[in-house]
Amino acid sequence: TLDYPNREVREAFNNELLFYITRDYKQYITKPLELALIKENLEEIRKQIEVFINTISYEVLKNEYVYAAAIYGLVYATGYNVIIEDNTSKGRIDLTVVVEKKLVYIVEFKVLGNKKEKGKALKQIKEKEYHRKYLNYQKIYLVGIEFDKLNKNVINFEYEVIKS
Repeated sequence: TLDYPNREVREAFNNELLFYITRDYKQYITKPLELALIKENLEEIRKQIEVFINTISYEVLKNEYVYAAAIYGLVYATGYNVIIEDNTSKGRIDLTVVVEKKLVYIVEFKVLGNKKEKGKALKQIKEKEYHRKYLNYQKIYLVGIEFDKLNKNVINFEYEVIKS
């Protein structure tokens, strides 16, 4: 597993990457996403992810890992605690976002070649019970985000809420 030597290096890398990808990310994407996460506005979260993905060249968006890494950088820039490839006893969560020690978003990404496959991401979160790791939190969002392999956009964004 590739990792950063320390937090400062990770922050600098992510901020530079985001700045390179989209020059105005702080004002136009990161701040609205930060507010949407704290206010639990899932439709706004979806919108900001779609806006961000559309700033990235189609040549880069090739597989699930690229989408996960890009969105990790975006969410990390909000200042919330973000964990990529978060291990549990039953598998690995693609992305976990912890907001103020009471709210957690568990996110699974899938890149689909066929729209008939919709629902795989959320189904995986539920089948592998990824949320059990975070049962001490007040509220847990299970979020499945699926991208179209050909068109490179969000084709499915679904979620469920678990209250402890």
